[in-house]
Amino acid sequence: MDELSTLDEAFSRLVYDKAARERLRRRDWTGLGESTRHALSRIDLDELDRLGSAVRRGIETGDLGGLGVRPGFPRTLASLAARGGEEAVLDGFVASAQLREVDGIGRRAGVSVAEAFHDWVRGELQEDPAALCVLQHELAGIVLKALVHSAVPGFQIRTPLIRATERGHLCVLDAVRPLRDAEDKPEQPFVHTSAGGRYVSGRLSLPVVAVLLGASRSPPSWSESTLAGTTPEWRELARRQLSDRGLL
Repeated sequence: MDELSTLDEAFSRLVYDKAARERLRRRDWTGLGESTRHALSRIDLDELDRLGSAVRRGIETGDLGGLGVRPGFPRTLASLAARGGEEAVLDGFVASAQLREVDGIGRRAGVSVAEAFHDWVRGELQEDPAALCVLQHELAGIVLKALVHSAVPGFQIRTPLIRATERGHLCVLDAVRPLRDAEDKPEQPFVHTSAGGRYVSGRLSLPVVAVLLGASRSPPSWSESTLAGTTPEWRELARRQLSDRGLL
């Protein structure tokens, strides 16, 4: 890495990482070369703090990158704040490697802020199934609501739980527990869907959910076996009713 790239990386880290800014105030130059130390020694630290705070605030509200943390994950934020304080939570996410995966300019080169936050929090809450369940639903809600306004988003959707359909997108979760992966069969199915310019969510029976999943591009294996226990007449009626509601 050349000298300019090294300096750019160090400055970027300072903008996003509050702990790194605090180390700089203490004149802790650990890991920095002499030329980088010399350049950073002339930075206005108060101005740097203001810039870092503005970036964090933009990510929090959605003004920077869209799909902000605060409007999208109110219950998850409250759960995390109870463990270590809301400020520490937001600072931790902004400094995380997951945030570097975000595409902030709509080139579909990375994930949304919402999915990056989900991926970071999943590690923080891995011992709390109830909180993980809420996290999955909040991610589905904010992403699929965004897809109502733009069926082709300016970011990648990497979670396999959100599936593309002919009319939009579909996410099938469990109402009471987090799903392990896209093949995990929900015990109490809860659907989030974006189709025909509308966002709809709610509980459905497993056979009806299997009909919906059958219209997706990557249905789980259990959906076919679930439908095997129904009659052709029932399946046709279910498809007609879902179509009438704009979901198929």
